[in-house]
Amino acid sequence: MEDPITGHHPCRSVVDEEEELQAQEFAESYSTPPVFEWSGKREGLIADGKVQVRLLVLITSTSASSLMTQCLEPEQGIGRIIQPEILQDAPIALRAMVEGPTGKDSACELYIMGGGASVPAVLVAMCRAAVTPERSGAWANGLFAEINPEQVICISSLPARQFIGQEDPTQEPLHFLLQTNGSRSEQKHGIPLLPTGNLVSGQPAAIMSYCQVHGIPATLLVSVDASPLPDSIAVKALAQNMVALLEGTDAKELAAMLKQPSLVLEACRKARQAMRLSDRAALYI
Repeated sequence: MEDPITGHHPCRSVVDEEEELQAQEFAESYSTPPVFEWSGKREGLIADGKVQVRLLVLITSTSASSLMTQCLEPEQGIGRIIQPEILQDAPIALRAMVEGPTGKDSACELYIMGGGASVPAVLVAMCRAAVTPERSGAWANGLFAEINPEQVICISSLPARQFIGQEDPTQEPLHFLLQTNGSRSEQKHGIPLLPTGNLVSGQPAAIMSYCQVHGIPATLLVSVDASPLPDSIAVKALAQNMVALLEGTDAKELAAMLKQPSLVLEACRKARQAMRLSDRAALYI
């Protein structure tokens, strides 16, 4: 038996080599672009090989998804972006609760609203499941390789534990803006800018970085979530701020919908239902 003190042990260089090989294996999957599934409606919207749209609205928060579900109809669907890695290792019982009856909640659904026959006013990308930060860069590049927007608005969230500021997100809903240079103007939304020191990651960061580099006007609306799941107060506050942000864009139709009390109440009901389902799903973790 080898002496534990004087015997040979793996040196750091060997461990470094193993970690480097492992990183190389993952690097290829991180750079793989997302898969797009388009409907036949896409053909009439293409120019220069991309779908042309005046405004791209990207939804990555659960509260915003609750609202948008009430605003969009299946007939407005134009396609979806597949994220096959989401939930692939989850237990079957938990996966069924999270995905829902369609099993498609791991995809980013694409919808069109308003505009003319060839150039829709708004394309909504509703992401029900988050993309990991490592994959977000490739995801953003893939998105803009297929879609050419004149303007981008992203609705996202920031966990309260990561928020840096004087306000207390547990006492009231907090919303902030982050804008690219091309989007900064004198237009006032009544929404403050995100305080210095707060970091945005994942899809929103990748989208904003792409827009900044390529000169696309982009605005990010960040809600500070005291809970990982939406509640009625958070949903109502988000609806008001989304209206303030969207009214000055081509998404006036969407802003008008978000003003409807019945729509917001239904979104709040769905949010409460999601919270109850999460309590049931926790039993399987």
